[in-house]
Amino acid sequence: PEGVGYTVTENLDTTVYEGYANAGITYSDSSHKIVDQKEHTVTVENTYTAPKKSLTITKKRADGSAAFPGDANTFPIYVKLGKEGTYQVSVNGGTPSNLNVSSVSTAVKVADLGENGKVVISGIPQGTTYEVSEDLSDSRYVNYTKPAVITNGTGTISSENEVTVTNKYTAPEIAKGS
Repeated sequence: PEGVGYTVTENLDTTVYEGYANAGITYSDSSHKIVDQKEHTVTVENTYTAPKKSLTITKKRADGSAAFPGDANTFPIYVKLGKEGTYQVSVNGGTPSNLNVSSVSTAVKVADLGENGKVVISGIPQGTTYEVSEDLSDSRYVNYTKPAVITNGTGTISSENEVTVTNKYTAPEIAKGS
């Protein structure tokens, strides 16, 4: 009604609006009255920080694959992230180390993974694009099916991000002597 002072408050439920900070304002102005349908403006600004998520990459052996031989039983895993920064990497549950991504156009080696190995990259802002790859160009991988099958190998970081890299090894036949 005309002639009444006003108060503007914000109580943002950050569990509903993940990543947004409550502006924490209470604006009260009893000296200005609503008069003659004049417009009064209060601006509320919220800060958005993308929530940090993780990317989990697991190494598997394909059904029907021979056991990975000792000289070729780990595989170089690379990731390309769409946002530069420093992230935390933990290989097989070990102590986290830093992964520095200085270019969004270059894949960075994150680990050498063996069968059932797992690497977790954490601290990635939600909405960041990713691409996981594996390098099988070394001659010790000659008896592996190429390329490896990479499930969910490209995408955008969201709440759950799991990639599986699966290799199939075919043991060479041993020539029988006469």
